[in-house]
Formats: sequence, C-alpha cells, structure tokens
Amino acid sequence: MADNATVTAPEQQAPQRNKYASDKKKRKMPKWLKVLIPLLIVAAIVVGAWYIVQKITKKNQPGIVEGTVTTGTLADQITGWSTISAKQTASFGTGLTGTVTAVNVTAGQTVKTGDLLFTIDPEALRKDLAEAEKTVTAAQKALQASTAKLSYTEITAPFTGKLIKVGALAVGDAGSEGAAVGTLVDDQTMRLTLYFARGFFGQIKVGQAATVSLPDLMRQVSGSVAKIDDIEKPVDGSVCFRVYVDFKNPGVLASGNTASATVTTAAGAVTPIGAGTMDYSRSEDLVLKAAGTISYADLLEYGSYAKGQKLIAINTDQLRDEIAAAQKAYDDAETAAQKLRDKVANTEVRSTLDGMVSGLTIAVGTKLENSSTPVVTVSDTSSLIMKMDVDELDISKLSLGMSVAITNDSGVNATGTITDISYTANASTDPNAGMSSTFPATVALQNDGTLLPGMSVNYTITATVKESCLIVPTTAITYTEDGSTVVFVKSGQSFTYDKVSTVPAAQIPKGYFPVAVTTGLSDATNTEVEGLQEGTVVYAGKATNDAQYGSGSSIAG
Repeated sequence: MADNATVTAPEQQAPQRNKYASDKKKRKMPKWLKVLIPLLIVAAIVVGAWYIVQKITKKNQPGIVEGTVTTGTLADQITGWSTISAKQTASFGTGLTGTVTAVNVTAGQTVKTGDLLFTIDPEALRKDLAEAEKTVTAAQKALQASTAKLSYTEITAPFTGKLIKVGALAVGDAGSEGAAVGTLVDDQTMRLTLYFARGFFGQIKVGQAATVSLPDLMRQVSGSVAKIDDIEKPVDGSVCFRVYVDFKNPGVLASGNTASATVTTAAGAVTPIGAGTMDYSRSEDLVLKAAGTISYADLLEYGSYAKGQKLIAINTDQLRDEIAAAQKAYDDAETAAQKLRDKVANTEVRSTLDGMVSGLTIAVGTKLENSSTPVVTVSDTSSLIMKMDVDELDISKLSLGMSVAITNDSGVNATGTITDISYTANASTDPNAGMSSTFPATVALQNDGTLLPGMSVNYTITATVKESCLIVPTTAITYTEDGSTVVFVKSGQSFTYDKVSTVPAAQIPKGYFPVAVTTGLSDATNTEVEGLQEGTVVYAGKATNDAQYGSGSSIAG
C-alpha cells in the first residue's frame, strides 16, 4: 500500500448507489382508473366489431347489373347424356348345356362371320335326347292309333251273314271303346271238324269231295275238304289229324250241331274217328274301336245283313278332340327333341356377324346349364347408335338428318345423325315424373375408332340458329302479374319508349321504367326481344360480390 494513501474504516465509508433501485416511493393506482380501463377495452371491442360488420355488410350490399340491347346470334340447343350401343349385336351361349372345352376368342378381339368362338361337350344332353326320342316315338304311336280310329267311327258288315249276340247299343248312348256290337256269322255255309287216323294223312287233300251225314235231319248233303291241320291228337285210342269239311246249310243247322262225313280219296272213301262238331264257316265278333255317342244303329238279333251294310256309327267330335290332343302331345315332344338335337349338334359355336367380342364370361371348364344369359357377345362396332329420350318441349324441334355432337370426359369428340324419331311418348315408371313426357329418338354415329359400345357420352343438338337479332340478357326479362312481358329501361337515355302503366311501383327498380317487349328465341344467357332499340341500357338484375363466387358477379333476379 502507498505511503500517502488514506484508508477509511468500513463504518466510515460513504454508501454506493444501486443503479437498479428507484429513488421514488411506490405509488398506488387510483380506484377510478381501475374502473375506466376495462370499460375502454370493452368499448374498443364493440367499435371494432361494428367496423367489421359494416365492412362486410358494405361488401355484400347488392348492386345493380345492367345490360345493353345488342344485335347477335342465338342458337337453341338440346343437350343430354346417353349410352352408346351397337346397332347390330349377336349373343351366344343362351340355352346351351355342356362343359366348355375350348375358348377361341378374347374380349375386344375382332372376329368375322363363321369364326369359332368356343366349343362345348354336351354329354349330359345326349342322355336327355335319348329319353326325348322315346317320348316322341310313344307320342307318334298314340297319334297314329287315334287317327286310325277315324276309320272305326262306322262299322259295316265285313261279309254277308246274320248278326247274333247283339250288344245293347242304341242311338244317343255313349259307346265306349271295346263295347260289343254283335257277332256276324255266315250261316249259309257250315264247317264240320273231324279227326282221321294218321294213316290216312296224305291221302286226304283239300278240295276232295265229302259226304256229310246229318243225324238230326236224317239226311246227307254234299261237301268238300276246306282245310287240313297236320297235328297228332289222340282220339279213342288212335293218333289223328284234323280235317275241316264245308257244306251248305240246309237252313236249320246252327253252331254246335254234330255230324259225320266220309271223304272220297283215290284209295276210296275214308271214315273219321267218331262224329264231329259243326260251326259257322265264318264268324267275326264286332266291337266299337272308338268311343263316342251313338249316332246310328241297325242291330237286329239274327237279322240278315249284306256285305258292306252299315250296322252302327258314332259321333266323331270326341274322337277329333282326342286326335287334337294326341297331335299336340306329339308336336310338343318333337319340338323338345329337336331342340335337344340342335344343342347336341351345336358343339361348335361360331360368330354370325363381323364385329368385336364385346362380352366374354366363360373359360375352359365352365359348365353351361341352359342359361338365359349369353356368355359371348359380338357387336358390330362399325355401326354404332345412341338412344335419346327427348323432353316433350324439345321433340318438335328435332327432324331426321339433324346433326348431333358427341363428347365425353375422356376426350371423345364425334358426330352423329338423327335417323329415327318416335312421336309416341315413353311409358313413365317414375312416380315423380308428373305430367312431363319424353320421346325416344335414335342417332347413327360416325365411329373413328374412339367410340365403343357401353360408353357414356354427352350430346348437343343445335336445333335453331337465328342471326342478326336483337338480344338482351335473359335476366332482364320480367314477367308481371298481369301476364305481360317487360324490360326495365334505364331512365335518361335518348331512346323513346312507351311506359307500361300496369306494373306496380314496388316492382320497378329505382332509375328505370318498364317497357313492353315480345320475346323470341333464347339460349342459356340471352333472349331475343322485339320492342327495343339497339344500344338501350336495361336493368339486368342485382349483383353480389361474395367469396363463394370468386371475384366475379352473380346475377340475382
């Protein structure tokens, strides 16, 4: 430490100043100020909110949009959307049964008429066909039997004779098939059955004379051998063969009478073993071979009838119904069988037109079971069409040959021509359709390769074009309560117009007056008018600047 330095004791040092310490005493905030500050804050918020509201309100306050009468061109267009389809389409695979053994095409592939599409193995159908053929055969036999009955509706005597064992049939009775009519016998000639010893076999021959002894009449008549049976029958201890001798009936003999006869042979007269029993040389049981109501009957027990004489007849109505039913059964069976024959033969399915495979839903191994849905579809893409449903308000604007513009979001840009218009309205299935109707029309399309069946497109038809007409914005047109059409013309212009006096003042925008006009053609934005002069400024509605519309204006009527 230096010799001349002065050292001060700690208690005698001067105090140092704290630069962070305040020399002033702390004061309290007055109460009135504590109350005022929150009030000022609230007031600021209210004023700011009011300013913002006014700002927004001013921004959205509607203004006036004006239009000008100009000379221009109007086009009346009809627009809509539809689906493209092929004018000609062929479907394959419906009604087929079998397993797909080969598929020869792919979706989108171009094919020609006759190209093989796919093949099937109709194994199951072959069994069905065999059963169907049996049904056809049975139905055919039934039809033939029913048809043959037409020749049985009348029974005549097959030969001259007497009718015995007559059935109980009369006109009006319902005769059933198989009912007995009677037995016709030839009682003019009797046949005697005799047995001769086998030792005479070969000596007795057909045509040899015979003498017939009739014990009941105690007389003899001449006869002849009619038939010989080469048999060996034991008769009274002898082995015999059978001989039939015919002779004229004296008029009193009947079946069951007994007699005997000797046959004159080259070796002499030969006698049989015992007597024999006689019968009518010809006898036939007559029965109805078809059912029906008896329409004629001449059946007399033991009555004599000549060959061909009518005995009985039946009404053919019931029989014809039977034949018709049999014919239908046969036709149905044949139709079913033919379908199966076609299916069995149709193992190879080929295209019937040139086009593109627009549908393919099968693969090898697919089992087809008589489906009603086609499995392959071929469409003629060179000839495409579009169907339209035109509103009733627009149908009168269309005509055949009118051009149609086709577009879609995929860049398709094509044209077409109206080829068909129907003036019969579509049947509406929409319960909300009301009284509005639509009419079908067809458009033929010019395909440059960009159009495909099933493609959705938009269409535009320019129905009417009018050039050099006076137009105003459509929003300028006002329809008043009294039915007149007016446009509000801005006041102060040099044009002279008659003011419409029937429009209520409340409906007239300030600074404008109503002028009657006649409207004509219109499009989406403009309408043709008569009654105004070009250059006239008109009221076209109100405008709002709203963020949702961007920076432009929206027209409010």
